[in-house]
Amino acid sequence: MVPPHLASAVFRLLMSVPRSRIEAEAAQGCTGYEATRQVVLDLLRTERRERTAREYAELLHAQFIQACTAQGHPGIDDAVAFHLTGIAARQAALCATLAASERGELGRINRRMDETRDASGDEDFDERDESLLPADYLEMSERACEIMRRVEVMMVPDLLRRYGFDDHAELFEADEAAFDARVQEGYYTLFPHPG
Repeated sequence: MVPPHLASAVFRLLMSVPRSRIEAEAAQGCTGYEATRQVVLDLLRTERRERTAREYAELLHAQFIQACTAQGHPGIDDAVAFHLTGIAARQAALCATLAASERGELGRINRRMDETRDASGDEDFDERDESLLPADYLEMSERACEIMRRVEVMMVPDLLRRYGFDDHAELFEADEAAFDARVQEGYYTLFPHPG
């Protein structure tokens, strides 16, 4: 996961990847899978605390390209290819959500929630039972969750389309639960659960 303090820079860098680069790297097809997989693994091996915004953006991009090159690969199950695509989209959308949490209405709400927590003087404020939290804090929390959800639901199909996964985007928009079930199916294809 991208650290919140880097999210804006990471998302900006990801979105600045030229379409021509995306198309050229995705066009490698199956032959580019192993090289792209190695890029992903190398970036994942970098200590998180040492990763720069550019490295996080390259990781998100490489995950999408890995998903592109997995499509139709004879050695990769279609369910696994779908899983790779879904994970790339969700992680990039989470980055967008974290970036949005610093600006606009969501940023204002988050700052007000922080002020409420700080003003309470209670180090365990977040551990309180909901019934003990101020009503306006609960309202702000609910509104923040609504906005974050809207950002995620908007970004997943946009990111999928940016990387050429139009069918995946259409499925997400038509039936998010079915999309998530396909992502999970790919996970269990990779890592079957015992029994």
